[in-house]
Amino acid sequence: MDIRKSLVVALFLCVFPNVYAAPDKDTGLSSETNNRILLEIPYMDREDLLGVMRLNLESLGKMVNAMANDDFRSVQEIAEQMSFNKKKGKGLSRRGNPVFAAMGVRFHAIDTIEVMKAAETKDRKATLYAMSKMIDTCVSCHSTFSVI
Repeated sequence: MDIRKSLVVALFLCVFPNVYAAPDKDTGLSSETNNRILLEIPYMDREDLLGVMRLNLESLGKMVNAMANDDFRSVQEIAEQMSFNKKKGKGLSRRGNPVFAAMGVRFHAIDTIEVMKAAETKDRKATLYAMSKMIDTCVSCHSTFSVI
């Protein structure tokens, strides 16, 4: 499987992390789904959070497209747009779960900076690896938490 197909599969798994999980015989849901931590947040915060996650996924897709064209500058710009700022910090702290907040910091501070630095070097392999680590953070968070 080439790297583009691998990234598309990884992006898909960010949105549907339990697609390959075995069903639980009692509920029909995967065991992983049953063990996720529920983030109990107000409806408006929930809608905001889901919107931010959809935007993150869209941005990751744009990064993959930019990498397909060796457009490292666009990768840097997209990663910078996704990077941590005061608004995201307030949003993460409102969610009330320190592990969730830590994963958000990982994604919006550490992962985005790693992508920006790798893209700056124009090293295709390093940039794709940094993007892959970003996707790993998505999958980890979606495997750990759920919202209703």
